[in-house]
Amino acid sequence: MAGGIAFFFAFVLVWWAYGSIVDAGKALDGDVIEAYVWGREFRLGYNQHPPLWAWISGAWFLVFPNREWAFHLLAVVNSGIGLLGCWRLIGLFATGWKRLASFVLLLLTPFYTFLCYKYNANSIFLSIWPWTLYFAVASLNTRSRWNAVWFGVLLAAGMLSKYYAITLALTCLAASLVHPDRRAYYRSASPYISVGLCVLLALPHVFWLLTSDAPPVAYILARTGGGMLRALRYGGELLGAIVLMHVAVILVVLAAAYPSLRFDRTRLSRERLLLVLVVTPIALTILFGLVFELEVSSNMMIGTFPLVPLLLIRAFPPAEPWRVARVAIVGAAGTAAVVLIASPAIAYVAFRSSDPAAAEPRQELAEYATRLWHEQTGTKLRIVTGTDPYENAIGFYSADKPKVFIGFSQWKAPWITPDALARDGLLVVCLREYAFCPVQAAPFLSPETKRFTVSLSHEFWGHRRAPMEFNLLLVPPKANPRS
Repeated sequence: MAGGIAFFFAFVLVWWAYGSIVDAGKALDGDVIEAYVWGREFRLGYNQHPPLWAWISGAWFLVFPNREWAFHLLAVVNSGIGLLGCWRLIGLFATGWKRLASFVLLLLTPFYTFLCYKYNANSIFLSIWPWTLYFAVASLNTRSRWNAVWFGVLLAAGMLSKYYAITLALTCLAASLVHPDRRAYYRSASPYISVGLCVLLALPHVFWLLTSDAPPVAYILARTGGGMLRALRYGGELLGAIVLMHVAVILVVLAAAYPSLRFDRTRLSRERLLLVLVVTPIALTILFGLVFELEVSSNMMIGTFPLVPLLLIRAFPPAEPWRVARVAIVGAAGTAAVVLIASPAIAYVAFRSSDPAAAEPRQELAEYATRLWHEQTGTKLRIVTGTDPYENAIGFYSADKPKVFIGFSQWKAPWITPDALARDGLLVVCLREYAFCPVQAAPFLSPETKRFTVSLSHEFWGHRRAPMEFNLLLVPPKANPRS
């Protein structure tokens, strides 16, 4: 227990420091700020996804300030909790050196480190997926009602984060059908406790779907029908990305098995439960992509691979676990040390990249717009809308913490009512080259609207990026302004 706690805090400290330094010259990704914007409004659902991951963000920022370092900390804590779940999950299949090797090999993949910082409806599965599998397998093994309860709770957490969790549910179902004790499991109360609790916890969101025209479902349907050829291409790219992201794991296992390299297909065929837990989510993701002609990617599967290293070790028996573990520990620790030392240089390269988050003056725009609003209205900035992602950026970076009127749409942002607009006023921020933005804003303007144009540049360590021009439309409060 003490070792696990020490690892968790060390992992969080190192990778939080790395992420905070490397991204110092960049604004937060649009998906990340979206979690903040949605999370401020504790709704039963949002216009694209179920609510849980945004609720977590909202609760987090009730405690922490709206600063980039706080978001990086949330992302790394989410990853660290997931790694603790991986350790427990792997422990159901292996002990000793094999367990340690399988766990440390996860740190040679980018999922829990380099890719964890984009906190969104995908990365939340870094923590949810391994813990759900742990309690699912533990419930299968023991029929314990305690495990059944936690399995139901975590399965509901997945469904309330993104509907991709259907894949998680089907993976657990497939695992139950190949488990040696499946008959005893289905004769016990455990599966019915889990399903009943999951349904009960998801019911409020289902009610919201039925009474609000199901915005997330409409969002998903709008992304289907991209064409079979495109779906095939995305499926192929997904398989390639999965292999590429496990290349370090594969190389370490093969190197440890050399020179008596031998793939044990017979032994692997006996690992039916392990195979199902690894292969099912990959197969289902590609299948759903083909059936619904969807764009699938490794981003949506970021949390689904906690057992891949163990499966590879089992597939190549000559790879002695103690040797794999030692190489993996050196590799993981060395990688962390090198990137932490190099993080200032990486931050400079990231700032000079073509990434819009590094090139655009999002934080500068938030500061300027807030100051301008104060000067022109004498009130706090409370509602902002306009061109994406600048509206959300102001929502996060402004010291006034305004609410965001997403896309000028009360369907997307039901927390913005006509009364609120009249009472609090509205700031519209438009990228000047986007001519449709002022057109969208027209129904919400008033005769008192003030118009401004500003040119701003993003600056980092004395270096300035190309300027960008914005139109700002200030609609002052109509009456009884609040200071």
